[in-house]
Amino acid sequence: MKEKRHTIDPSSIHPELKRLIQEITEPTGVPCAKVFSIIVSAGFSPKEAGRALDALELPITHCQLGLFGYQPEKKRVHPLDRIEPELEQALRARQVDGRIGCSDAWEMAQAVHVPKLHVGCACETLGIRIKPCQLGAF
Repeated sequence: MKEKRHTIDPSSIHPELKRLIQEITEPTGVPCAKVFSIIVSAGFSPKEAGRALDALELPITHCQLGLFGYQPEKKRVHPLDRIEPELEQALRARQVDGRIGCSDAWEMAQAVHVPKLHVGCACETLGIRIKPCQLGAF
């Protein structure tokens, strides 16, 4: 579990948010994709969802960029043999101090029409760190 930097009191979690979290929790934690498809789609912000997960001591699993929450390897990112020139150019242009935000990486995946995991792997190949996470995991 990550360090709790912005933890909230579990009793202050909005009842609907708590209900949705309980609905999508799996034995190993809460998958990133479900947080976005169900909780964020219901009107809660990613940060609010992440703080609630921290407060409830539930780990986020299956990062959509492949960075954490997989078993047994922990992550799914790996260097690519080839990166599409459009994606490489976009990543290099948007990175600041060797970093790019998770939300920016998602936007690039949509713009270049590649899976989010592919963008995570491209960043791994280029030595670009993805930070911060929309849910506050890192």
